[in-house]
This record gives sequence, C-alpha cells and structure tokens, in this order.
Amino acid sequence: MGFKIHAKAVVIGVVAGFALGFLVGPLETLFLFGPALSGTPLHMVSLVLGSFAMLLAAYLTARISPTDKFANVMIFWAINELLGFLSLFVLTFPFWYSIVGAVSIFVASLVGWYLEKLTRDTI
Repeated sequence: MGFKIHAKAVVIGVVAGFALGFLVGPLETLFLFGPALSGTPLHMVSLVLGSFAMLLAAYLTARISPTDKFANVMIFWAINELLGFLSLFVLTFPFWYSIVGAVSIFVASLVGWYLEKLTRDTI
C-alpha cells in the first residue's frame, strides 16, 4: 500500500499558507479592529483567520495533487506542524494558544481535504 507524494502540490500549499498568513496578519490588527486590539482577543482572531488560511492552503494542496490527495494533505499538515513547533522557540505565545493552534492546523487541513473531496465528487 504505497502512496505518491507530490512535492509540487505540498510546496505550493505551504507557500500559499504562508502567503495567506502574511496577508491576513496585518489585516487582523490594522484593518479590522485597529491597533488597540491585543492580548486574548487578538489571539482568538488570529486563530480563526489563521485556521481559515490553512484550510484554503490544504484545499489547494489537495486540488493540485493528481493522486493520493489525503496523503499529500497530511504531509502538508506535518510540515506546518513542524514549522509551528519551531516557531515556539522564536516567538512567545501563551501555552493555550500553541495547543489550540496545533489542533486547529490539523482540523483545518482535514476540512480542506474534505471540501476538495466533496467538490471533486460533485463535478
């Protein structure tokens, strides 16, 4: 039972996730709520928008992968979890934020794959 990893799809998904994250990051504080938002409200908004960015990136990964879409999305998820773990050594976030973020990346990746599966099955 082998599966084929499509590096192009995974890399495009990871890059898209970063691009969406960098695009959404400033929007969280500057355009949506003003510079006064900080602390827990900012963390909550960040989790929601970041999860949505990961969902879109996982969907893109599954959409680009010609075969073994689930396996490729799980590789996408593992890379993002590793990058999130490494960010713990660079950035300071509350512990709850890191735990919820790790879970939300997993859930967003699964939902992105599932949405791609639904759209593929209906076409």
